[in-house]
Amino acid sequence: MKLREIKAIDLGQGENIPTLLELIQIAKGKIGLQCEVKAQSFSRALVELLTKENLIENSIISSFMFKELLKLQKLESDLKLALLIPPDIGSSQKLLNYSQKAISNNFYAVHPYFNSINEDYVKIIHKNDLLVNVWTVNEESDIQKVLNMNVDGIISDDVERVKKVLTQS
Repeated sequence: MKLREIKAIDLGQGENIPTLLELIQIAKGKIGLQCEVKAQSFSRALVELLTKENLIENSIISSFMFKELLKLQKLESDLKLALLIPPDIGSSQKLLNYSQKAISNNFYAVHPYFNSINEDYVKIIHKNDLLVNVWTVNEESDIQKVLNMNVDGIISDDVERVKKVLTQS
């Protein structure tokens, strides 16, 4: 879709889909950004925007596309990069082997699917000085499960539910 088509979508109550710059203007100074790169060829523009908005240190850039993360790393070595790990990666050993890409390239974090990990995996990643931020965790029992594994962050569609579980822990 073209930008004008996206901006014409009414999400209800007069809300529209914001551009990244509009989102930055809303969130800046309130929360850090966790941006997922889903397409090639935007690396330079993303780094320029984050630099202009002074958000290099307050942002995490994640992607399933390892080569795009490497491009971003070459453009801006201070970026916090996170390798998203597909849910169908397979065995624990395959998960660790895949995560080695992030470890070997001094990324900031790995973002595995929450149901793919166990406490031993989290310990190994932590020993390699990376964070573990899991996705997409929406059920209270799953939120508690990953908290018990000592993950560093939870990506969720239900922030209020995560807050509720955190306050009960």
